[in-house]
Amino acid sequence: MNLMDLPQFSLSLEVDFAVLLLIRRKMEKKRFIIVLLTVSLFFPVLLFAETVLDKELSDRENPLSSYAKALSKAEDYFRKGIYDDAIAECNKAIVLNPDAFPAYMSRGCIYLEIGNFDEAISDFNKVIEINPNFVGAYTQRAVAYSAKGNFDMAISDCNKAIELDPSSAVAYFSRGLVYSDKGDLEKAIADCSKAIELEPNSDESYLIRAGAYRKKGNYDQAFSDYSKALEIDPNSARTYASRAIAYYSKQNYDKSWEDVHKAEALGFKVPSDFLKELKKASGREK
Repeated sequence: MNLMDLPQFSLSLEVDFAVLLLIRRKMEKKRFIIVLLTVSLFFPVLLFAETVLDKELSDRENPLSSYAKALSKAEDYFRKGIYDDAIAECNKAIVLNPDAFPAYMSRGCIYLEIGNFDEAISDFNKVIEINPNFVGAYTQRAVAYSAKGNFDMAISDCNKAIELDPSSAVAYFSRGLVYSDKGDLEKAIADCSKAIELEPNSDESYLIRAGAYRKKGNYDQAFSDYSKALEIDPNSARTYASRAIAYYSKQNYDKSWEDVHKAEALGFKVPSDFLKELKKASGREK
C-alpha cells in the first residue's frame, strides 16, 4: 500500500510537522541555548523578552522581575513536557503585566504545541493587538490556522509577515508549509527555495521542500533535500522520520526502518499508523 492511500495518517503527520517542526528554531543568546530537537518558538520568545522587558516593564526593577521569573519557570516546565504548569506560569506573568506581550506569545506557542489551536489563535491575536509588527505572531497564528484547515487565513498571515519583514526566511517557509498542506506544491517549493536563499542553513526549509517534492513523486529531489537538512542538523529526528516515509513510498523498507530507528533513538515518537503499515509491507516487526 502506498502512503498516499493513507489519508488519515498523512493528514495527522502533516499537522504534526506544521505544529512541531515549523516552529522549531535554534537560537543561542546569554544563558539560553536552543538545543537540537527543541520544537517551539516558545524559547525565542523568552530570549526576545529579555530585550524588551526593561521597556515593557519599566515599572519593575529589572528583567529578572517576577514577570521574567514566571516565564523562566514556564520555559523549564515546557522543556520537561509539563504543559499545564507551563501555562500556569504564563498565566501568572499575564496577571503581573497584562499589557506585555511575551507571556501571551509563550502561552500561545504552548497551546500550539499541544494542539489547542483555538486558544493559540486567541493568544496570538492578543500579541498582535499589543504589538502589530511582531512577525512571529503572524507566522505562528498561520500554523494554527493551517492545522485547522483554514489555509487562506494562514496564507494571509504569512503574507503579512513577509510584508513586515521581506527578509524573514521563517515567513517564507511558513507559507511554504501552508501551501504544502493545501496541496499547492509548486508554490510550496518556490517559497522554501526563497527561504533557503535568505537563510541557506535553514534545515527546516530543506525539510519542508523535501516533503513537497515527495508529495509530487520527485524522490531524487526529495532525498537530496533530506540529505542537505541532515548535513545542517545531523541530529534532527524529524528529518529521519520524514525520510523514512519517503523510503516507504519507494518500497525501500530496510532504509525506512533504519530511519525509523534513528528517529526513535533521538526521541521522536513515530506515528503508530505508519509503523503498522511499515511492518505489514516489510514483513518484519522492527
